[in-house]
Amino acid sequence: MIGENIKENVEKKANSREIENLKKDFPQFFDKDGDFLLDRFKEMLKQSDITLTKEGYELKFLGKSYARYLSSTKTETFIAPHVEENQKEENKNSENLYIIGDNIDALKHLLGSYSGKIKCIYIEM
Repeated sequence: MIGENIKENVEKKANSREIENLKKDFPQFFDKDGDFLLDRFKEMLKQSDITLTKEGYELKFLGKSYARYLSSTKTETFIAPHVEENQKEENKNSENLYIIGDNIDALKHLLGSYSGKIKCIYIEM
């Protein structure tokens, strides 16, 4: 499984995950070769009186494009729950899971298994 992920990551780009989501949610805006039909998408937005030029907030930091790339790749690691922490008396009946590891890898593992099911993620620095 990890070997397959490594091979698949070679083809990933910084926006691969977003493109996959668009293809899944809006297949009508892609041609048979998988190219995005921007003009068709813009036309759909015009029909709803939505403007494309809106102000908004943006987070800028060094390494942002590399972080976007990493978020698009599949994980090449294995993580395991922190058994000792999860078995403490105060955690025995909890639905919480305590994980120690790289934040991006942990989030990618959670995305695969718990997408749409997580209420809160706490990342301790």
